[in-house]
Amino acid sequence: MYFLSRHNRLYAVFAPIRPVYRYCITMLVLTLVVYGWFTWIYSPLNASIHSCMQKCSKLEQDQQAAQQIAPSSARLEKIVHDMANSLSSKNKPEYNQVLPTLLNSIQQAHLKLIACTIEKDIQKEWYILQQIAIDCNGSLKNSVQLFTLIAQQTLPLSVEQVTLTTANNQNYNLHLMLSLVTVP
Repeated sequence: MYFLSRHNRLYAVFAPIRPVYRYCITMLVLTLVVYGWFTWIYSPLNASIHSCMQKCSKLEQDQQAAQQIAPSSARLEKIVHDMANSLSSKNKPEYNQVLPTLLNSIQQAHLKLIACTIEKDIQKEWYILQQIAIDCNGSLKNSVQLFTLIAQQTLPLSVEQVTLTTANNQNYNLHLMLSLVTVP
């Protein structure tokens, strides 16, 4: 070495060492830098890229499976719709079957019919909801008997709302909202 710098400590440390040793130290430092880069940067990045590629291929397979299922579900929906349309009108309970049965049940329960109104039909894609509102007057025992008579019917009736108020000491006003579901 021709000169030694007095102001640079790193240079002052490595300058007196023989050049072969300096090259070995340089190679060792470069090897450690490359090893650190490979271990802490390249490998985790490569692993995350690989896992993302696997997830993408899995999503593509799921998408292809969903595309294969979609036509079969549309076909199944068409079959269900055709079956609903193929039901004969004889099997559909209508108001003309329900109202006489309800009036007969009210008469058998010894209740006084005050009002009977048919609400507007609610039409959906695969069913029609028909609602009937009934107001009666009678004793509590007769009101309970009306519920047992309605429960014994074979028609698809459901009691949606019940309101029971006292009219006088022994009589009660009974308001029923009944629903009838039919398939068009």
